[in-house]
Amino acid sequence: MGRALRLRPTLPLGDEPTAHQHRGRVALVLDVLRQHAHDGHAVPISSHAGAVIAAADRVVTMAGGRIIDDSRAGSALR
Repeated sequence: MGRALRLRPTLPLGDEPTAHQHRGRVALVLDVLRQHAHDGHAVPISSHAGAVIAAADRVVTMAGGRIIDDSRAGSALR
C-alpha cells in the first residue's frame, strides 16, 4: 500500500490493507491512509479488521452483493 500511495493515485483501492500485519504495522498503514485522505483523496477500503473499521469516516456494510447499512463511523481517516 505504501508503494502504491507514493505514486499519488487519485483513488487508491485498499483490499484488506492491514491483513496479516502486526499491531504496529496496522497503525503505520492507517497513518499513511489517513494522510492520503487528509490531502483530499477518497480512500475506499474493504476490510473485516475492527481497527480499520473504527478508523473510517464512513462504513458501508454489504451482504449478498447489496448495501445493507451505510453509516458514519470513527473519524481517523479525515
